[in-house]
Amino acid sequence: MLSVSDTGYPRLRASYTPTQLERDYRPSDAELLWVRSSGKDKPLGVALLTLLKTAQVLGYFVQLKAVPLEMLRFFARQLNYSGSLRDLAGYDASGRRARHLKVLRAQLEIRRLDDAGREVMRAAAREAALVREDVLDLVQRQLEELVRARYELPPFSRVLETALEVREVVNAELYSAVVAVLTPFECEQLERLWAAHPAPLCGPAHRAGVGTLRDLAQRRARGTGSSPAVAVSGDSSPVSSAHSGLVGALDHVRGHSGRHFAHARVSESNPPT
Repeated sequence: MLSVSDTGYPRLRASYTPTQLERDYRPSDAELLWVRSSGKDKPLGVALLTLLKTAQVLGYFVQLKAVPLEMLRFFARQLNYSGSLRDLAGYDASGRRARHLKVLRAQLEIRRLDDAGREVMRAAAREAALVREDVLDLVQRQLEELVRARYELPPFSRVLETALEVREVVNAELYSAVVAVLTPFECEQLERLWAAHPAPLCGPAHRAGVGTLRDLAQRRARGTGSSPAVAVSGDSSPVSSAHSGLVGALDHVRGHSGRHFAHARVSESNPPT
């Protein structure tokens, strides 16, 4: 299973050096002025500044309890606050955090994920799934489109779940498209060619995918795709005919995928509302 560490999904580090904090999280004078103008309670100002700067870097709002202590102290110093941060212990579950988030979304011009945002995720994952097989590519594409559309990034688990669901649907569609353009004779010969593989080639879509078909075509083209159950004697053999049918089917599906891909790009000019 793909883990968050395998992707570009942004996360807080377990700890930060002073150099890293200065480089990535130092607030501007305008940001400090904005935070100070929001209220006189300095501990809450530290919380507000922390959410502001981490959201700018990560693309979502963190729980304060997940922020390394050296980062909180760094932001406290920016506000000339040297007191205790214990008052922030209950901040994550407080109404003040909810009010801060509303103000921060307006300040950063980002939106909470809604139905339109979830459609952005599915469309991005589908676009990637038509030309890529690695789940990582589907995850990365979703992140790119969510940022472009000015959405807060949802939890990684939701992004991964969408990628897996969409890939399964797209693979089933592509598999069905391949099988639909094969003749019964080609299916029969490919089943024989597939004798060493446990999944029927022309059976239910979930038993074999387009990637497996492509692998078979490539191995057959290299002369390594035959099985003991099938004799390969020349270009006019049943296996060669089946291979030609498979290559033609894959070419058909590539064209089919290209039309979907073009449609997905055109749709970007009319984002969901």
